[in-house]
Amino acid sequence: MKKIKIVTVITLFLISLTGCKKSPEELAKEEEKKKLEVVNSSINMVYGIFINNLVFLLDENAESMKEEPACFEFRPKEGRASVKFYKHPEVYNLEVKTKNELEYILIYQAKQANLKLNLKGQLPGRVSGVIDVLSAELRLFDLPNKKKSAAINDIDIAYMVKEIVILIRIMEGLILFRNVKRDMLRTMN
Repeated sequence: MKKIKIVTVITLFLISLTGCKKSPEELAKEEEKKKLEVVNSSINMVYGIFINNLVFLLDENAESMKEEPACFEFRPKEGRASVKFYKHPEVYNLEVKTKNELEYILIYQAKQANLKLNLKGQLPGRVSGVIDVLSAELRLFDLPNKKKSAAINDIDIAYMVKEIVILIRIMEGLILFRNVKRDMLRTMN
């Protein structure tokens, strides 16, 4: 009887050391929740990208510049976004309504389309020495008079360390500002 008590105590002690392991489903849910938190905290950014099919929400001038690089300022927390093509003086201001962390409604002059972020990659910092990038594919749905679904481009949401993300975004913003300023000066001369 004494041996059974000792074995029971040792067993309970070992179980308490290892703890309860989470199931793969619970781990996946936690990972998705963390990704949504990262998206929510870092989505207000300025992106220097080709905006591709987003031009179909804008006007004919923008449609002619579909292949041109642009500055896409996306600020859903402030309810706004803007598109500025490098070689075009007009700034397209859009209204943004948030459905959830991954879905938004973009509105430009009474035209609207749904924007969805499809997350790709892993949260940064999971494996030491490996640089992971959590990115998102921007996809438009229900464009006026166009396709049901159209890709815009991919954006990076999070890198290895938050400080790196901040520095990269600051550098992107400075480069975009310099390019826009240079182009504006050229058009004035």
